[in-house]
Amino acid sequence: MITEAFLHCHGIGPVRIKRLRANNIVDWSDVLSHPERIPFNVKVATDLVDEVQRSQEALQNGDIKYLSTVFSSRDYWRILGRFFDCATFFDIETSGLSYTDYVTVISCFHKGKMTSFVENENLDDFVEFLDQVDLLVSFNGASFDVPRILDTFHLPELPCGHIDMRWLCYHCNYTGGLKCIADELGILRPSDLSQVDGAEAVELWNRWHFGRERHARSLLVRYCCADVLLLVAIAARALTDKGYALTTGVTDDFWSLLPED
Repeated sequence: MITEAFLHCHGIGPVRIKRLRANNIVDWSDVLSHPERIPFNVKVATDLVDEVQRSQEALQNGDIKYLSTVFSSRDYWRILGRFFDCATFFDIETSGLSYTDYVTVISCFHKGKMTSFVENENLDDFVEFLDQVDLLVSFNGASFDVPRILDTFHLPELPCGHIDMRWLCYHCNYTGGLKCIADELGILRPSDLSQVDGAEAVELWNRWHFGRERHARSLLVRYCCADVLLLVAIAARALTDKGYALTTGVTDDFWSLLPED
């Protein structure tokens, strides 16, 4: 399905995609094999062929970063569907609710396992961890999580591809924040986390950082991990709606990936 994406090509929108399909051009191979069928002027047709060639080469070379950079957000689901098994879902917590507060926790679902990085413990290890990542998936990460990561570790850019699930959800008609979407889809967090939100996450950090309350630290990391697993479950649901045959879902075993309180 990823090779049916055209919205990232210059001059191509939904109307022109319909014209392409009417001329039996439904994927990248059709563009490259039958450029004479392209029903547009020379400039648009040339740009289309050039971008399709670049996209095809990126796909063949596993250059997910290029694809995630150039693709329209309407087609993010195609990238995630193709590379779901190698995607790394992540979320962060910060010391406050503003963009100037520092990162306290980073939690990741990577290759079937949960991994967390905590300020004053192992947070700096996240930079080396990124070397293992092909595709980062976040919720609202383009606006918040990724800029905070870049600032924290003084990185000019991510070394891997990134997809913001906020926009994938939007184009799948899933509206609201992460937890609102999860509730609408019937995906519920464990009972001990059901009422925890971002504001309480800040309080939990303060109780650990200043009061050394071990339970507060454990609950904070567990909360961050739960949001990551919500993201995985929502992504799986969205891709299933798009026709991908995925097996990932929320079960009792799925939530067992959370660290113990």
